[in-house]
Order: sequence, then C-alpha cells, then structure tokens
Amino acid sequence: MYKIEFYESDSGDKPVEDFLDSLDVKMNAKMIRLMELLEEKGNELR
Repeated sequence: MYKIEFYESDSGDKPVEDFLDSLDVKMNAKMIRLMELLEEKGNELR
C-alpha cells in the first residue's frame, strides 16, 4: 500500500488540501475515492 503526502510550503500553506476543501461535497467524495484507489494501486493504477 502507498501513502499520499500533500505538499506543504515553508510557510505552512497546504494548497492541495485547500483545493479539496473548496470542492462541493459530491466532487470531494469523488476525489477522496480516487486518492484511496491511488494509495491502494500506486504505480500499477492504469
């Protein structure tokens, strides 16, 4: 299993998390599911 790590700037900003938080509930759920799939399959994901 793989682990996704989000970028964090020197000042503590987390742009990816900010982006995910800005999404509506349905799109946020889709993105979370895609990231879970990426964690599961890693570089074997097609």
